[in-house]
Amino acid sequence: RLSVPGITKDNADIRKLVKNALSSGGLSDWLMIVDNADDSRVLFKATDNDAMSAQLSDCLPHSNSGTILFTTRSRKIARDLTPSSVLELNDMNKAEAKQLLAQRLTKQALLNDETAVEELLGILTCLPLAIVQAAAFINNNDISVYGYISLFRHTSTESELFSERFEDPSRQDPLAAQYLSFMACIDRIDIPQSLLPSGGLLVQQVRALGTLVGYAFITERQQAAQELDRERFFDMHRLVHLASAWWLEGHNERATWAGRAVARLEELVPHGGHERKEWGKQPGLRY
Repeated sequence: RLSVPGITKDNADIRKLVKNALSSGGLSDWLMIVDNADDSRVLFKATDNDAMSAQLSDCLPHSNSGTILFTTRSRKIARDLTPSSVLELNDMNKAEAKQLLAQRLTKQALLNDETAVEELLGILTCLPLAIVQAAAFINNNDISVYGYISLFRHTSTESELFSERFEDPSRQDPLAAQYLSFMACIDRIDIPQSLLPSGGLLVQQVRALGTLVGYAFITERQQAAQELDRERFFDMHRLVHLASAWWLEGHNERATWAGRAVARLEELVPHGGHERKEWGKQPGLRY
């Protein structure tokens, strides 16, 4: 325990007291973990002139005897915090996903149904967040793995698993949120940039796509060196595509964005005078 002097007093500035204690050098080696550091406004921007609402980055200690570990879904924030010390985690493979599920399930006997376990991990595409939430639901409701699969297929309850994730880009980058909502209403594979809603400066468009890639909502398709100046194409994770559609449904916005997607297609592919073979090969018009 730190036993920080004055920390129990009324109106104590806990962040300042902890920072001073850890920065003093009087403590042995310590590790601070800042989990879910996803909101740049909290990290780098004070909310008002009140000293108690100072940006979090100003409250972090500095000491040779300590280490601070940040976890974040935002690639940009990771690089802003520690540009030379970023460790990017790769997607889980099937063995790692099964190990995570085993660690989270209360009843280990449920793992004996290997067919159901394999099917569940396939549905969740080995996404850690989805696996953790699925295990929690199974534990809390005392159901089998197959029972969860049935619920997953017949309800949209999983939308709640991702609602917080989808709030992040909408708060930090409105254009990124528009792109995400639009993509939820079209096919998730091989999405050309030219198909996305028009508007915004070029730099805003680049930042919006960078935000979605940084949060791993979408991935950019690799192109050969000689094609780097051509159209950019993106894929959306299957679960992200489903969850974003559910999120729109829960906020009564799905019909609105579906209408915008149709309007965008009509804008790019006017009625009449077009043979399928003529426009189907054009970037952005395959939908």
